[in-house]
Amino acid sequence: MLTSGTAVGRYVVLDRLGEGAMGEVYRAWDNALDRVVALKLLLPLRAESPAARKRFQREARLTARINHPAVAHVYDVGEFDDSPFLAMEFVPGRQLRTQMGEPMDPARVVFLGRQVLDGLAEAHRQGVVHRDLKPENVLISGRDQVKLVDFGLAKPIFDDNSEATDLSSTGLTGTPRYMAPEQIQGTPIDPRTDIYAFGALLYEMLAGKPAHVGNTLGEMLLAVVHKPVPELPNTVPGPLSALVKRALEKNPDDRFQDADAILAELGKLELTDEGPRKSSKVGAPPNPRAAVYTQRGREALTGMSSSSSLALDMLQQALELDPQYAPAHAVYAEACAVLFNTGQVDATWLDKAQNALETAEKIDPNLPDLRVARARILWTKTFNFPAETALRELRWALKTDPDHVGALRAFATITGHVGLLDHAEAAIRRRYAVDPRDELMKVLEAELYLVDGRADRCRELLAPILRLDPQHDDAMFWWIEGHALVLLGRIAEAQLIIEQSLKRRPDDPLLLSVRALVAAHQGQGALVRDLASRSEKAIKGELHPHHAYHLLACAFSVLGDIPEAIHWLGRTADEGMPCYTWFLRDPLLAKLRADPEGAILMKSLERRSDYFRREFPLNDPATLSLVATEVGD
Repeated sequence: MLTSGTAVGRYVVLDRLGEGAMGEVYRAWDNALDRVVALKLLLPLRAESPAARKRFQREARLTARINHPAVAHVYDVGEFDDSPFLAMEFVPGRQLRTQMGEPMDPARVVFLGRQVLDGLAEAHRQGVVHRDLKPENVLISGRDQVKLVDFGLAKPIFDDNSEATDLSSTGLTGTPRYMAPEQIQGTPIDPRTDIYAFGALLYEMLAGKPAHVGNTLGEMLLAVVHKPVPELPNTVPGPLSALVKRALEKNPDDRFQDADAILAELGKLELTDEGPRKSSKVGAPPNPRAAVYTQRGREALTGMSSSSSLALDMLQQALELDPQYAPAHAVYAEACAVLFNTGQVDATWLDKAQNALETAEKIDPNLPDLRVARARILWTKTFNFPAETALRELRWALKTDPDHVGALRAFATITGHVGLLDHAEAAIRRRYAVDPRDELMKVLEAELYLVDGRADRCRELLAPILRLDPQHDDAMFWWIEGHALVLLGRIAEAQLIIEQSLKRRPDDPLLLSVRALVAAHQGQGALVRDLASRSEKAIKGELHPHHAYHLLACAFSVLGDIPEAIHWLGRTADEGMPCYTWFLRDPLLAKLRADPEGAILMKSLERRSDYFRREFPLNDPATLSLVATEVGD
């Protein structure tokens, strides 16, 4: 067992998460990219087995094929003390197993099940059958965000001649209770095998007990292969019971034939809960001055480091006046998270945020500020920007308070990053109805104009801010301005502005990346590559690296170096900005889109975009109020 502080390559072990039949899993810190990872190491005795090593390597290779919000990503593979390891996305949550044992609400079962199917569908599209879907391999984080893990038994659907798949075909591979009959009988398996396991998972969630039981392994296997599945309780809606029954058919031909088919049916059954309720706790009214300081702190959190420091000062004053004021603790947590996320790369800020969040939750668990703070904590490079989890938290907050300034700012920011541009615009307009001078919303609106090809309008929005502060310290304004000038074809002006900014901040990765984009338009390939290298070296301290990656993808696309463009655009999407809507229309990416390999990447991003559109429809009750807001330009 590894102790805290052990260095495993570039990773530093923080603590142990658990152990399975094949390996141990640790929480670790990635020193190269400043993020938390789950580090999975093959057990020493297992590492001596060539077959076990091949299986471990296969898990890494097959899981790396799958890029989907409902599947934990594989980042890296390596060896430590002659034992292989893989670094994966760390999911701050718990196993689905910990919540089972009693019948679950059908609405929640459908909500979770749709996410599981989404992940399985993408795995199947990438030619991978999981083969070991069970509650232990479904992690739940945030507000019921699903992450599938442990593809250790995964099998390629298509031919794969790598020696890593040359494993013994003897013995059972899977967990008997969730195995399909064909898996037990040793006949060929395909995606319908996962459909059966999914049916068994849903059955157990709805019934509070497994579909098949047995006192011995033999009895269990016999039940799966030959015995009918018991009826679900009559509290389960009939259409849902019928769906589960069909998924559990013994003959694969009688089941749903793929994950998309059952997903379509399950989507028709989706139920909604009632949303958050006001806390029933009755306490002393807050200190009036504490409430004022808290509101000022909340307003000051624009997402920039200087404003975050100001907010912290106000919130500390609020807490000194009223240590039991839950909103002050929650907004303090948000301020710490924002400060960490805007350049203060010190994990103690995240610890402070988490501690404040827990304090607020004990006082008032239904506070919308809690949801906003949790979204801010999670949506960081440290946790690899889990937008789907953060958006669910924010959607919950907006159900309680549709005008919550922190929720609107974060919602607009994150939806813009994942390509839900209409959602971002609606949130901006909702905020403008209260404060048309909100600086962060001005910046976000300027970015939306960039996406829409209206670079002139983007510059008009930024002009008053930059006139007031010609030496603005935040590089964000200057790279947006430079990017807009490039889109307008004013390359010399863009070069002048960026070079002036680089004199003040010579190692800023965003400014270096815009300069690379300028060089690409000037046909200076060698300079583009040099600037890309400098940007990548400087990016370690950048908490939002995806913007620099996007600019580099554009630079290499303009240059005609499509493999490099694909590399950088892939990193853009994988590390926080899968903005298919922008990439689809970005004129700077035209050469990438025209390339066959680029088209494959775009298709993958389109599927991810479809997921977000399906999970966060604009006409959702939580966001309907945003759409209804009309504010003139």
